[in-house]
Parts: sequence; structure tokens; C-alpha cells
Amino acid sequence: MGVADYLMLAIRWLHTMSAVAWVGGGLFYLLVLRPAIKRSGPMDRSVAATIGPEFRSLVDVSIAVLIITGAVLTFDRLTSTFVGVAYAGVLAAKVALAFYAFYLVRFLRRSSYPEEPDSKGRWPRRLVTLCTGTTAILVVGVIVFLLSELLVELFQVGLKTRTGA
Repeated sequence: MGVADYLMLAIRWLHTMSAVAWVGGGLFYLLVLRPAIKRSGPMDRSVAATIGPEFRSLVDVSIAVLIITGAVLTFDRLTSTFVGVAYAGVLAAKVALAFYAFYLVRFLRRSSYPEEPDSKGRWPRRLVTLCTGTTAILVVGVIVFLLSELLVELFQVGLKTRTGA
């Protein structure tokens, strides 16, 4: 392995760690922290107010790292002779979903993330919350992880096909 290979390994690792931090943090928030805060009294809600900005910082750093490393990884893979149309299609879906999640966090949810806006009331407001809420962002992140694994498999198939292995 040459220096370029080690550099790409480091970039892939940074990309994965950023995704793990974001999605793992979201899972922790939704499955552990938010239920615990709801069960606790109003006195403990100050914990949520303290955690929110810290979690937003984690997400902001993760987004920056994911965009930068994702651009490098996309260029690396798309310039390879081992990818085909299926790979490009799955990659396009992954990038579109990732940018949807980035958009939600950065622009639509900036003031309240990770807290949910008030979704009581008419069904259009509930529908918007369903598509833009914390749970929706997490679901999109999990789907992006799944698509990443599919990309690895498609690349391996292309590699085996082209090299005859």
C-alpha cells in the first residue's frame, strides 16, 4: 500500500466515524435521553437545554466532515473502472438523502434541533413534523448507512468482475 492508499483509508475512516457519531448520537437521543427527560420532572429539563447545543455542535462538525470526505470518496470511486450504472444510481440516492438530512438539520431544524417542534393540531402540521422531525432525520441517516453498505457490495462485485477474481 502506498501513501495514497493510506490517505484514502484515513478519509474513509473519518467519513465513517462522522456518520457513526451523528446517527449514534441520534439513536441515543431518541431511545435513551428523550424518554428519560420526559419521565423526569421539570427541574431536570435544564439538562436537555444543556445537551442540545452540545449535540448541535457534534452534528455541525459531522456534516462538515461528511461533505468534505464524501466529495473525496465520490471522486475516488467514480473515477475507478470498477463502478457501473447501479453503483452510480445508489450513490446518487445516498447523496440526495444525505443532503436532505443536512438541509433539515442546518436550515429547517436549526432553532430546535434536537427538540421536536409542537406537532399538535391539524394533520398538515403533523405531516410536516413527520417528514422533518428528529425521527425522520435519524431514519434517513440509517437508510444512508444501508446504502453505504450496498455501495461497498456493488464495488466489490465490480472489482471481481473487472479483475476476474
